[in-house]
Amino acid sequence: MKKKSLLLDIFNVALSNFIVILSGVAIGFLVPKIMEVEEYGFYKTFTLYISYAGFFELGVVEGIYLLIAGKQKEELDKEKMRLVFRILMIIEIIIASIFLFVAFAFLDKTYCIIFASLGINIIFVNIIQYFQFVSQAVQKFKEYSIINITKSVLTIALVGLLYILYLTNTLTEVRFYYIIALTVGVNFLVSLLYVILYREYNFGHAASFRNNKKFVKKLFAYGIPLLISNLVCSLLLTIDRQFVNVLFTTEEYGIYAFAYNMIALITTATSAISAVIFPMMVKSKYEDIETEYPYLSSIVLMFVYACLFAYFPLYLIVQYFLPKYFDSLVIFRIIFPALVAQSVISIVMQNHFKKLNKNMIYFYCSLFILILSFISNVIAYLIFKTRESISIASVIVSFLWYFIMEFYFVKKYKVKWCKNGLFLILMAILFYVITIIPNIFISGAVYLAAFILISFIFYHKNINKFIHSYFSKNKNNEDNTKLVNTELTDNQ
Repeated sequence: MKKKSLLLDIFNVALSNFIVILSGVAIGFLVPKIMEVEEYGFYKTFTLYISYAGFFELGVVEGIYLLIAGKQKEELDKEKMRLVFRILMIIEIIIASIFLFVAFAFLDKTYCIIFASLGINIIFVNIIQYFQFVSQAVQKFKEYSIINITKSVLTIALVGLLYILYLTNTLTEVRFYYIIALTVGVNFLVSLLYVILYREYNFGHAASFRNNKKFVKKLFAYGIPLLISNLVCSLLLTIDRQFVNVLFTTEEYGIYAFAYNMIALITTATSAISAVIFPMMVKSKYEDIETEYPYLSSIVLMFVYACLFAYFPLYLIVQYFLPKYFDSLVIFRIIFPALVAQSVISIVMQNHFKKLNKNMIYFYCSLFILILSFISNVIAYLIFKTRESISIASVIVSFLWYFIMEFYFVKKYKVKWCKNGLFLILMAILFYVITIIPNIFISGAVYLAAFILISFIFYHKNINKFIHSYFSKNKNNEDNTKLVNTELTDNQ
């Protein structure tokens, strides 16, 4: 794996994610602004459960991702890809039908709307996820970025329209199902765009299921273990929200969920790293892991801790623009550093387990942490009965999760861990200490200065390498442009 290429791909995808982040801002701040807290709580209940939509593709998405990762788009077997897409569509239609039946047969109006919307949206979400994984696997980051931007522009436009209607009193009340309908509609359009873009891999003569049973069996054999691992991870990342959703009122859950809504802005940015790492890792050699693993971890650590600076402007936005959600800032401050540990786990560790075909080890470790997280949340609730105590328990478990996973790589592959581990803990402590400062401007400046100084002390070689690689590319591009212009002049 070329470190220069990796850094530049991450940088380019990160730039394209700027509009995606703007979309997150629209959803994150305009939607709660125009809704009552209880209505927002119902909407966030929908988004909580749609986060498990990936479970209902039954491993097809993960399986095809592992089978084609590192290949070029032109190398894909079109007939087999069409077979896979049809298998996915059959599964999704069956699942959606079950959801709709349960919704209309057994649930009251509010939860009927939520559950029926989940059933319909699952189809579109999994189609989008399927093609996103295909785009990432064959390293078509330009296609991946363009469609992400398209989805974000649609979201910004529609949410902006709702906000304007609300401000002009044309729409006096915004119910949660308006936003759910908007979400489902955007996902439908994006999934349709993906289907059209990859039409030659979806439509036409497909490989026979009867003659490709071994291929299909391999698809599920690869995908289901990873699917289960991903489900466990999803539960780990959402278990505290599940507790608050069940044990507290809808309004209290709305406040809690808003804190995670702000964190979603940062996870959008970190997806820039996640999108490019695994396909490039597949091409690297197994013996490179001793140097590759700590290097990638250091990149993610610096990137996400830089993103934690967003706490300070977000604090001001909530304080002056969304005062009814001000209580969520306490939760936000507690859980924010846990995002760093979780990002290294999901972006670096999980991808290495995929590459090494050690998915079951990852699954068992994650399952153990899930059980530990469940117990810690129960204890926190029984003793303190507060949302804050559940948040603290989740943060502690996230850091334990990181170090347990890290221990495996240290023991098995002799990777160096002290520098990254110390940086993780030191910066988390500094974040908590610095954010105690009552003046948000002073605390923001102190955090930024501390981050820059400590990052340079720990990782000055990596920083210099990134700066050098970026400017080297720009210089090469300028030289190539000059060369082309010279050749054109000579030809003329």
